[in-house]
Formats: sequence, structure tokens, C-alpha cells
Amino acid sequence: MRASNDPVIFAQTVVYVGAEEWDFDPVIRHRTLNYWFQFVVASKLDTRPLLESGDLGDAVFAVLSADGTNPNVIREILNKITRTAENERADAMAQLFILSELRDVRPLIEQESEAMPITVNVENSKFLRPPIDRAYAAGEAKGKAEGKAEAIETILGQRFPGQVPAGLAGRLSLVTAETLDEILRKSLTATSAADALGSDTPTNASRPKA
Repeated sequence: MRASNDPVIFAQTVVYVGAEEWDFDPVIRHRTLNYWFQFVVASKLDTRPLLESGDLGDAVFAVLSADGTNPNVIREILNKITRTAENERADAMAQLFILSELRDVRPLIEQESEAMPITVNVENSKFLRPPIDRAYAAGEAKGKAEGKAEAIETILGQRFPGQVPAGLAGRLSLVTAETLDEILRKSLTATSAADALGSDTPTNASRPKA
């Protein structure tokens, strides 16, 4: 039985994913508490075990490892994602895009994912569905073309990073209300941004002269 004045010892692992060096002390010492943690720098982790572990979360985390910015490694990660169930695929892609920002490789991941391509269904995604639902509700609540156009831009941006044309909301504000409603509905189920937008979206964001 531990005496009341014996120190309590805890051991945890801290994974650091920042770009800068971190000057740290891995031990917290107190009269009745010793807290020690193992310090791991993600960018120095061996990439191969993460890719070969069989766990999708490990594979996604590999983007932060030593070789995580290597295009071949990114292709391996994406290939693993394509072989998963559709609902898991949506969450994995969302996680990968978030983590990629920490290594400044999101443009490369967008490029590689577009080349495959990867179909993502957000219906059951716990990461993508909530912001999409909020955007959809906001557009419906406004009841105006501008609000719906902004909702479509947000939804497609979440589902298909890199595929949304610049100034899309402005272009969509030029289409008829019926077409806008149709695009808004299709944006939740389409297999690509182009599929949702169809051929009805103006290519010029400027409004016609009166």
C-alpha cells in the first residue's frame, strides 16, 4: 500500500507536430507528484511502420512522419483510403486534409486525389457532415440567392477540395432560383464539383449590364 507521502508517478507520450524546435522538460516534479512523459517529434517518426500497420488512422497520420511529404507516400496513403468503406473514406480524407496543413502539402494531396479520383460520400461523415448541414441550413434560412450560393460554395469546398472554381458564389447568384435549388440539392450527393454544377453555371462572375 502506498504511503500518503510517496510520490505518484505518471508516464505518458506527447507527440509534437509543430514546425519549430521545442525546448521542453519532459518531467513535472512536485512534492507529491512526478509526471514524466516521452517526447516524440512526429516529423522524425519512421513512415513505413505507420503505412504497414493495417490501421487507417496510422496511415493518415503518416503524412506527419519523416517521409510524409514524399509524393509516393501520399499516393500510398490515398490508395489505402480508396480501399476503405465509403463512410470511413470521407472521414479519412477530412483528417488527411487537416493534417496536411501542418506539413504544407495540401495542394499536393489535392492534386493526387483528383488524379485518382476518390469518391467521397459525406452522408455519414462525422467530420464533414456537420459544417455542410450548417451551411445548407444557413442558405435555406436566408431564402436568398446569395445565401444559397454561399452554401453551395461551402458544401462543395468541403466535399471536393481543389475542384471549386474561384468566385463560384458570385457566379451562382446569376442563375435562376430553380437552378440554384437543384444545384444545392445535388451538391450533397454528386460525385464531383462539376457533376453538381452541371452546365448551368455562368463562366463569368460579372453581372450582365442592365
